[in-house]
Amino acid sequence: EAFLLFTDVTFPFVARECDDILTENWKTAWRDVPMVGDFAVKMLSKLRFWGFALLSSATGILVNGVLGLLCMPFLRSRDSVSGTDFVAW
Repeated sequence: EAFLLFTDVTFPFVARECDDILTENWKTAWRDVPMVGDFAVKMLSKLRFWGFALLSSATGILVNGVLGLLCMPFLRSRDSVSGTDFVAW
């Protein structure tokens, strides 16, 4: 679970190094998508690829943490909750 969290945290910063290439390629791909393509291209123009990766990673970490906290009372089979139980929710 520690390695998964590490990759979630570091991916946006790795993506930032390739941002110029990735953003343009991703915008090109989204232009062909019907109905939501124009909106996605406008969003990518503001966020860029690495910003979207950061937003996605932060949302995933936040949701996982909140759900883990909410499920903790039900996972308590002993005095403490292990990290594996916290992340497994």
